Amino acid sequence: MSVATSELASIRLYQASGASEMTELVPWVFQNTTPHRLEIVAAIDNHRSQRVAEKAGAQRDAVLRKRLRINGQPSDAILYSILRAD
Repeated sequence: MSVATSELASIRLYQASGASEMTELVPWVFQNTTPHRLEIVAAIDNHRSQRVAEKAGAQRDAVLRKRLRINGQPSDAILYSILRAD
């Protein structure tokens, strides 16, 4: 999982990440860094990661065409976000 300390923070969900880790991570990011927006990118076929993002309070923003490479093939992804104001 990587978090950037800029105006935008990015989180990569790995298989080991779950809703409990995300619900702990989101407040920590906003308390200890300066971004106004947190983004989560999940593979379009990875419904588990999508559920984790939604349970953490993220809003589905967009489908990103050919955003990820899975098994060497371009794959679509879903972009979620959580705003500091949320």
